[in-house]
Amino acid sequence: MGQALAKQTAAEYLAWESLQQERHIYVRGEIFAMSGGTFEHNEITGNVFAALKPHLKGTPCKIGITDMRVSVEKADCYFT
Repeated sequence: MGQALAKQTAAEYLAWESLQQERHIYVRGEIFAMSGGTFEHNEITGNVFAALKPHLKGTPCKIGITDMRVSVEKADCYFT
């Protein structure tokens, strides 16, 4: 992770992040720039997706690979 930006609320982060070209994560008021992906990371991500997808068919669960934001409310975090 990169250098933290000035502290913001989750609402401020979400509004700001929607205007950014780069991806960031939000952790308890701090925003961190995300580094670019690697081939190895993409390969692992693809393998995990392929392994999980068949098991989720017919369930309300969904899986995504990229550009998805996940909120962890109890930890006051957003991950991309």
